[in-house]
Amino acid sequence: PTPAGSLPPIVLIGTVGDPATPYRWAMVSKAHLGPSATLLTAEGYTHTAYDRGLDCIDEPVNAFLLEGTIPGANIRCPVDEPTKQFRHTWRRPLVKPHRLGHR
Repeated sequence: PTPAGSLPPIVLIGTVGDPATPYRWAMVSKAHLGPSATLLTAEGYTHTAYDRGLDCIDEPVNAFLLEGTIPGANIRCPVDEPTKQFRHTWRRPLVKPHRLGHR
């Protein structure tokens, strides 16, 4: 395995209320990747945050992909409350953690 300190810059995006991949998985991934990783947080209730009209996510990701600019630490983007259709599902992950090797 490559030591975490020798990895190139990595940008992760986590969504707090993601119904499919819990936000804690993004935090654990960032911790495992070490200082090379930057975590952007959307306080939303959908599975994805990039290219959804959130400037505070889209702009730093685009700058990273197009110019190599590493986003600042601790970027958190507030998002509107979930709509009724998402209220009943956003708290439950669709994939159980033990299936991916997590307990």
